[in-house]
Amino acid sequence: MMGAVTLALAVAIAAPASPAAGPPAPGPAPAAAAGPAAGGARAQPPAEAPEWAQDAVAYLRDPRRNRRLIERFARRDPSTLHPLVQLLLADARFQAGQDRAAAALAERVAADLPDARGSSARMLLALIAFANGDAARLDELNETRARFAPPFGHAAALLGALAASARAPGEAATALERLAGDPAVGPGLRPTAQQAAGLAWLWAGDPDHATLRFDALAADRDAGVLADDARYAGAVTRWHAGARVEALDRLAALAEDAGGRRTAGVSRARLLLEREPFLRAAVGRLRRRPQRFAPPEVQVTSIVDTDAAALARRALDLLPADDPAPAAEGAMASAAADVPAPTASAAADGVPTRASDVPSQRRRSDQRGDDAARGLPWQVLVGTLVALVVVALALQAARASRRG
Repeated sequence: MMGAVTLALAVAIAAPASPAAGPPAPGPAPAAAAGPAAGGARAQPPAEAPEWAQDAVAYLRDPRRNRRLIERFARRDPSTLHPLVQLLLADARFQAGQDRAAAALAERVAADLPDARGSSARMLLALIAFANGDAARLDELNETRARFAPPFGHAAALLGALAASARAPGEAATALERLAGDPAVGPGLRPTAQQAAGLAWLWAGDPDHATLRFDALAADRDAGVLADDARYAGAVTRWHAGARVEALDRLAALAEDAGGRRTAGVSRARLLLEREPFLRAAVGRLRRRPQRFAPPEVQVTSIVDTDAAALARRALDLLPADDPAPAAEGAMASAAADVPAPTASAAADGVPTRASDVPSQRRRSDQRGDDAARGLPWQVLVGTLVALVVVALALQAARASRRG
């Protein structure tokens, strides 16, 4: 399948390459390259394929394991590389969290292919902007949606609305509902837009409205992989609305599907679908998505597609029925609460801070480290400071004696 994806992508962005890269082969792509690799990590391209084709196929078959195959082209002048190689290299950079380098390469491809053939590059630029909370850049990309092939344009609009939920979650929810109801939107993207709309309503402080959206999606036969996510989110919105017993009953029913899967370490804030930790995890899923150049609706679905059953099992451990209302509910109850977009300071999570209209703010949702510090007796803290001062004075005395 991945060989076919590679060839389809190459045809989609075929353009006159530089002399060093060689022009793409004319005519239809040979069928031999579309088949699976015979017993090896790399698929075998046809004899007349360009020298980079084998590495391109291998990268798309297993992006994590074969990233170095495509990264070796980073040592070359980008102007000598075929646009497909530049695009794959940009994607490898995005996977590694090197967003600035990824964006520079994707911008080159988008500039070389200013029409619909450059949609894959513009989609990658949209993913990079979303990962960095760069709502302004997403707005710029959406202003040129005519240059996207329609599915890419709709996916970019979804990313833009989610990013805008930082400053106006209610407006973002309305925009996502319009997107879900647009007859031009394909059935693959519609459930993602519906799930995203429910989340935006929750972040706007309207769990009842969010519950209606999640319940409708859970009952929709076209929900696909998001049916369980809608069930989980519907249970969480009931928790936020105060229906704790019903929420736990729904979580218990969903957790039965988890089997042996567990999600140890997932924070309470993430389980309660608070915006910042949810999107931080979503960015990580985007970087790790296995189908790098799958249809756009498949790529953006990874934002809201989680292991809902395993999350439900974890939630049952952390959300007792008599628990007081989460402090975050008050924050979500106001659309002006300025819940921040994911921030780039946590490189391991792939989360950024470039949305100029989102004020920086300390994360409120999961402060286990601060809570632990507050739990220490003040005598312990003072004793530790005294010990550090003594050690520093001893070191200073030892240096002085050596100099003497």
